[in-house]
Amino acid sequence: MIPDSGMTRIRVIHAAPGGPELDISVANATDKLFSGVNFKSEAGYKDIEPAKVVLEVRAKDEAKVLLRLPAMELKRGTATTVVITGASKLAFFTFTDAMVPAPKM
Repeated sequence: MIPDSGMTRIRVIHAAPGGPELDISVANATDKLFSGVNFKSEAGYKDIEPAKVVLEVRAKDEAKVLLRLPAMELKRGTATTVVITGASKLAFFTFTDAMVPAPKM
């Protein structure tokens, strides 16, 4: 699911057993990217402007940051997935899909 509109695409998967519903936002932003993401679910893709962002993960509607992801470059034409993991302490990993140019013949 690569965006072709000059945007970047991001989604979050909640894979932390026993973890609360999660809200995910860009640090210092007033709006949430995703809200109420449940364990064993994914928030679906959201298209945003390409940027270097720091994501913050909180329990739904709570102020305390449970996990702060280091700055990541979300580039135009890519789709990044953030997987939240961990049992007693939250952790994460990411992967990014990008369009591959057609081979030259």
